[in-house]
Amino acid sequence: MTKEGNGKPIAFKIDMSDLVTQEINQLKKEAQVKGIAQEVQKALRVILSRLRTNPLEFGELIRSFGHLKLIVHVAAVPPLFVRFAIHAEAQFVIILKIQFLS
Repeated sequence: MTKEGNGKPIAFKIDMSDLVTQEINQLKKEAQVKGIAQEVQKALRVILSRLRTNPLEFGELIRSFGHLKLIVHVAAVPPLFVRFAIHAEAQFVIILKIQFLS
């Protein structure tokens, strides 16, 4: 039996609250109105891909919670901005906030 990562890229699990899910749905609606739906969909795909495959190398570190073994990063993929927490040992990412760049 092969170990995870042996020949396959390690995939991080992504989680988010219902509030973040609502934010994403609202962003999609606003993008339709603004005529930038394709750009938003592309940015969301890039964000989710990067969070699954290499979140530690995506964005910039802004805070560390050593006792929780979590680090918080922010990243921008125009026209979106995302803030997320990474637990590297357990290989999961929590999307904390996603919004339009100002």
